[in-house]
Amino acid sequence: DGTKEGEKAYTPLGDGVAANSGKGTLTNYIASPFVGVASDFGVKGLGVGLSFYAPFGGASQYDRGTDIAGLPGAYDGVQRWWAIEGTIKSVYLTGTAAYRIEAARLSLGLSLNAVKSNVHTVRARNTDGTDNLVDPSGPVEGRALLNTEGWDLALGAGLIWEPVDKLWFGLSYQSAPGFGESEQAGDVQLSFGNSPSETEKVTLYQTLPDVYQFGTRWRPNQDWELRLFGNYIRWSVFKNQCVVGEAADPARTPSCDYDQDEDAQNPAYDLAKPLVFIPRKWEDGYAIRAGASHWVTEPIEVFAGAGFD
Repeated sequence: DGTKEGEKAYTPLGDGVAANSGKGTLTNYIASPFVGVASDFGVKGLGVGLSFYAPFGGASQYDRGTDIAGLPGAYDGVQRWWAIEGTIKSVYLTGTAAYRIEAARLSLGLSLNAVKSNVHTVRARNTDGTDNLVDPSGPVEGRALLNTEGWDLALGAGLIWEPVDKLWFGLSYQSAPGFGESEQAGDVQLSFGNSPSETEKVTLYQTLPDVYQFGTRWRPNQDWELRLFGNYIRWSVFKNQCVVGEAADPARTPSCDYDQDEDAQNPAYDLAKPLVFIPRKWEDGYAIRAGASHWVTEPIEVFAGAGFD
């Protein structure tokens, strides 16, 4: 019935169920900066730029829950086993060069990105992977604080073609940071019940998406311009995040290939279990947008647009 004497740990009926079930809420605001400079250095057809921006990531901090006597973990909300608060972001420093081949009405560009990614997250976690709250000695619910960061390179390429006057088609590709699975080094601090906290050096593995973008614009006359553009982001590669401890055997612990079903069927497979394994299984994202501009006078442009994301 959930409260038997002699059990190592359990979730008490009543208050325990209330502490572990319900709805978590949060309100988030984030400012995502973009700063850039560009110049042709006096060379016709040349464009060189440098920019700083944060295309991936965000932060969350869930609203606090209810104090329940004997169950201090409930204060962090019923969603605490998934997340209490955290930040996942990637910041890009990008250098770009482009050149227009006038005879072909074609512009080609290439960019090199230095990407700094970091993860800082706090969640409830127990050593046995359960959401049990107490044992006969008192609370056993624990916490895991993960803090990692790492640098990766990424490439971008694009082109713009003007087949006839005042009609342009554009296409670009942005690779994933690290061109696939990336690594971040850091530490995880673990605290379980009344036991002293422990800190361990770890490596975080994850795969961020690559991005395809397209766009077209048409200027039928000097007063109007029409635009259609969008993107396709391969978030389906973001299958898992996993954290491997410093002492793990690399031959036994695939970076993020851990199989939960295999672990359940084969106890020996547990040797390959990462310290923290978070299934993500995201789906690809895409967007399409249309817009138009009208120049009321030469210095005044009025524009409107709509899209689906």
